[in-house]
Amino acid sequence: MRGVINAVVGVVTGLFTLGEADLATIGINMIMGLSMFLPMTVGQLSFGQAGFMSIGAHIAVVLTLYAGVWFPVALLVAGVGAGLVGFLVGIPVLRRW
Repeated sequence: MRGVINAVVGVVTGLFTLGEADLATIGINMIMGLSMFLPMTVGQLSFGQAGFMSIGAHIAVVLTLYAGVWFPVALLVAGVGAGLVGFLVGIPVLRRW
């Protein structure tokens, strides 16, 4: 976890070169790919993960590009927003009759 935090701080503050930032982005995409591959291999595939990830990405893009919010703040808000949508979807799904 410390490595991820250091990588994000380095990219935001400009301490990384573009090549290093590319490698970090490739690593993040590999982790996201494995988050779909590993559940699929055991028969627990759920596209809800990708759906909530896309909701968070959309919130982060809108906040960053159109509202002018600093990216780390937009990333935190996007995570909370995706979690809130997941919670709201989960309420009727988990209700027992």
